[in-house]
Amino acid sequence: MRENHGVMSSQEAADAGARPGFRSGFACFTGRPNVGKSTLMNALVGAKVAITSSRPQTTRRVIRGIVHRPDAQLIVVDTPGLHKPRTLLGERLDSLVRSTLTEVDVIGFCVPASEPIGPGDRYLARELAGIKGTPIVAIVTKTDEVTQDRVIAQLVAVAELGEWADVVPVSAFTGYNLDVLADVLQNPTFPDTLLARERAVQVAEFKQEQDQILRQGQQLLREAMFVRHPYHLNILGKPETVAKLTRADLVNFHRRFVVPNNMVLTVFGNVKADDVRQKIEAKFGGMKSVKLERPHSGPETLAADTRKVEIVPKQQAVLLIGYSGVDMFSKDRFAMELLNEAYSGLGSRVFQRIRDALGLCYYVGAFQLVGLDPGYFAFYVGTTPQNVGQCEKEIFAELEKLKTDGLSDEELTRAKAGVIGQRRIRMQDNSELGMMVGLDELTGLGYDFFKMADDKYRAVTLDDIKRVANQYFNDKPHAVVIVTPSEEKE
Repeated sequence: MRENHGVMSSQEAADAGARPGFRSGFACFTGRPNVGKSTLMNALVGAKVAITSSRPQTTRRVIRGIVHRPDAQLIVVDTPGLHKPRTLLGERLDSLVRSTLTEVDVIGFCVPASEPIGPGDRYLARELAGIKGTPIVAIVTKTDEVTQDRVIAQLVAVAELGEWADVVPVSAFTGYNLDVLADVLQNPTFPDTLLARERAVQVAEFKQEQDQILRQGQQLLREAMFVRHPYHLNILGKPETVAKLTRADLVNFHRRFVVPNNMVLTVFGNVKADDVRQKIEAKFGGMKSVKLERPHSGPETLAADTRKVEIVPKQQAVLLIGYSGVDMFSKDRFAMELLNEAYSGLGSRVFQRIRDALGLCYYVGAFQLVGLDPGYFAFYVGTTPQNVGQCEKEIFAELEKLKTDGLSDEELTRAKAGVIGQRRIRMQDNSELGMMVGLDELTGLGYDFFKMADDKYRAVTLDDIKRVANQYFNDKPHAVVIVTPSEEKE
């Protein structure tokens, strides 16, 4: 590895320089989409710094995490999956990966133990063979999902794909790298240079959000729906606030909230529970609980109708109409989620009416915020400034129809299949299932909530849909937000 990449604070650099043999450098994980690269990096770094999802191509920008050890400091670079591009987005993601591969000290080529070697893996192996001068380590991921015999067979198969510096099996939780996870989680360093880098990334993401008219409208809707509740805040913060964050702020936050009485560790895979429990207790047993002081303002619902028009230098306009919604503990959340599904997608009645039949909009759908406190349920429409008024009338007309007629049996059946099917797909991935169960336990729903959720959706009736429509939409205060290049025309 190269010596000293400037990833430490000045004091850390001075300390490192005084230690003989201290090394630092960059490592990159690559592989076809959805092979566990982001999960592996999150486990190494000790925090969820990269998106993990069963949906391929979730990672769309290079993300850097840091692994700090007494004798070394490693910057881990995550990339989108490398693949044969078939779209413009795919081509740009592919270009991003290739440029990253030329700038690191070592490359980790990830292949999952849970899947046979395929054409995509062979394609990548051939591409990596063309990179000269950089050592490449083949990493067999997801070893917790298969038997030991399968791991050994996959190691042999991967070794035959190319000339590797090494072939290494890994798992995020069964013992491989668990010491690294525990070390970084309990003893973070928060180097000043990485803080500055992430601060710049977050500010850039905020500015990018402001350029997306629908995202801008969603933020304005939250501000219209909530005055004192934290839901009105942008999760990215404000540039002026982010600019003021210091290393001391991060250390203080870590001290207050990364504690065992505010933590859930989940492990899914082909593991022995007693063995995993012993290893986790050995690594994390020394952590001390502290008194948690969470800011909480209590639930807030919309008190009166409100309307906000934001003028922006855009060609298109967006319309959003929101109502106070449910929290995650409400018995009505299942009916509301099915309504959300029924009004989303190309087959929804609002899309067929407003987009296909009337040609008034570019897109239309629904979304909701469901959290510890009641959130909101909203419709959104992307249209021209001239059509905003008519689209607004169509949405309110649809709500009137929903209150009296509800959904059809076919619509409800399709919504149930969509929601349950999406959950089943998520639960096929151990990292997704672990995150789902961990959050359910942390928020108070219980670690086994996922086992009963499907039955809750199936139990929703047409009468339930009509009831919640009247309870939450009928003569209830609503917020209308319009983001447009000029005042909407009636």
